[in-house]
Amino acid sequence: MCQHFKRYGERVEATRVHHIYPVKDYPEYAWRKWNLISLSAKAHELMHIRETGELSEIGKALQRRTPPPER
Repeated sequence: MCQHFKRYGERVEATRVHHIYPVKDYPEYAWRKWNLISLSAKAHELMHIRETGELSEIGKALQRRTPPPER
């Protein structure tokens, strides 16, 4: 189930896995379970600005809600 739309009470099939902290910027978090979230294709598009490759405000908000665990 898409975790983004689940927050709003909607049931949407998840078809993508999103890295909350992008691999290009945080390779050490690439396969950490806490850094992965199931999303629908539509929700995954909401997380990124495709023209720049950067996270959208929605993607940044998800990062703020998901801080890396203490080491």
